[in-house]
Amino acid sequence: PGRPGLGGARAAALLAAAIGRLSAGDVAGARAAADDALALDPQLAAAWAVRGTVRTRQGDREGGEADVRRALALDPE
Repeated sequence: PGRPGLGGARAAALLAAAIGRLSAGDVAGARAAADDALALDPQLAAAWAVRGTVRTRQGDREGGEADVRRALALDPE
């Protein structure tokens, strides 16, 4: 058995990396980090929002909108 909270902490670190990469213009790196965060914690609304932004920038508007809708469904605020 793993330590409690380890996956959540790792997902949060990956989310921070995704945001940093996106800010630096590394869209592909941001997508990879957001995907990894979501693999660890599919309830992480902010990761869905970041991935939605990335997908939109990559030309996948429909996928981006779906990810943002998922983020809003998980955290309407």
